[in-house]
Amino acid sequence: MNFSQETLDQIQELASVFLPISDIAVIIGVEPYELKAEIRNYDSPVRASYFRGKASSKAALLQQEMKLAKIGSPLGLDSVRKAMHNMDLDE
Repeated sequence: MNFSQETLDQIQELASVFLPISDIAVIIGVEPYELKAEIRNYDSPVRASYFRGKASSKAALLQQEMKLAKIGSPLGLDSVRKAMHNMDLDE
């Protein structure tokens, strides 16, 4: 399936606000199973756009949590510890 650059940008933007795949599919006008198949395809630009959007927002949130951790917030410290653990598991 071919997606325009405009649609890829839209997928990235919608993923960045953590919109579920089925809702993204409705907005861009494809069946949810088709979008899910594209996201599972490691060679698909749809997959790259989806995960780029999701990761960029996760990074922004973690930056805020890091700021909280640096000033001693227990919630910030816990979030950063969990992020570090997830990072270690992924290496």
